[in-house]
Amino acid sequence: MRAVLYNPTTQITSEVNIDTEKGIEDYYKYLECSCFTVVEVEVLTNNGKPEWVSIYCDDNGLLSDNLVTSIQGYHEPLAGNLLFLGDVDEEGETLALPENISTMKIDSLLSFYGIVR
Repeated sequence: MRAVLYNPTTQITSEVNIDTEKGIEDYYKYLECSCFTVVEVEVLTNNGKPEWVSIYCDDNGLLSDNLVTSIQGYHEPLAGNLLFLGDVDEEGETLALPENISTMKIDSLLSFYGIVR
């Protein structure tokens, strides 16, 4: 399943493939944590149409020395690695990030916020 990973240490976004057969193990691997939270933001796609995006983030990220990122359209800063996926279906399952949301589009939503201490 298509996703975009943002690493605040390197400030690099990259496409990754989530193996849904592994359950949530790939989420933990990419986020480099053992507990995560999911938030949703509405994003204008490359063609200007709004889409909901799920952002997975380290649930304990604000409790330790982590780099913090501000996301356009979301009211709280998020700490640690961030994983961007699509909306959810009728059963609450997360969908792949739509093809019309590029890594450049994700980059445009991000602002380096600082370090939590």
